[in-house]
Amino acid sequence: MLVFALVCIALGILSRNATEMTVTNKRVVAKVGVFARRTIEMLLSRVESIGVEETLMGRLLGYVR
Repeated sequence: MLVFALVCIALGILSRNATEMTVTNKRVVAKVGVFARRTIEMLLSRVESIGVEETLMGRLLGYVR
């Protein structure tokens, strides 16, 4: 079980470090992925709200889900 827990933690850290979000005065860009890269770009005029959801463990460990 310890090995499984370590693998899950390592995957979570890798996923967190492979996500990049940028907010400028004109657009919002989100890049996700380690090997394959997925980029989402939205013009700021179309963005009405942005929500962030964090679990208790996420807040304690410093990651966003």
